[in-house]
Amino acid sequence: MVNQFKLFSNFYNNLTLNVLKKILKRATRGRIVMFNFFLTLLESRIDSLLIRLNWVHSKHMIRQMLRKKWFLVNDVSVLYPNYILSNFEFLTVHEKKKEILYKELIKRVRLHHFFYKPPFFLETNHRSLTCLIIQQFVKRHL
Repeated sequence: MVNQFKLFSNFYNNLTLNVLKKILKRATRGRIVMFNFFLTLLESRIDSLLIRLNWVHSKHMIRQMLRKKWFLVNDVSVLYPNYILSNFEFLTVHEKKKEILYKELIKRVRLHHFFYKPPFFLETNHRSLTCLIIQQFVKRHL
C-alpha cells in the first residue's frame, strides 16, 4: 500500500497525504460521481496541468517557474504548485516568457518528448500559450 501511494504521489508531483485528504474532502461535498470529480480536481492542479500541456518537463522546473511568476491564472501570478484551477479560469504564460517557452515546446515536439493527449476538459491554444479550463460542458439535472 505504501509503494502504491508513493507511485501515485510521484505521478502527481509529490502530492502529500494532507493535500490528498483536502482534495478528497472537497470532492465528496454533494457529488454523486465522486471519483470522477476527485480525478478532475487532481488533474486541475496547476503542476499537473503544466506537465500535461507540455509547457514544462519536470516538477522541479514547475516550482522554479512559478516562483519567477512565469504563469498567470486570470492575469494573476500563482506562486504555489498545489493551486487548483476552477471552471472557466484561464492559464496563460507571462508575455515576456512566451517566446522562450514556445521554442522549448517546439523542441520537445520534434524530439517526441511530450504527452500526446491533454485532459479532456482543457481548451488549449499552444501558439498563444493559453489554456481554458472547462470542467463541465453540460450541467446535468438529477
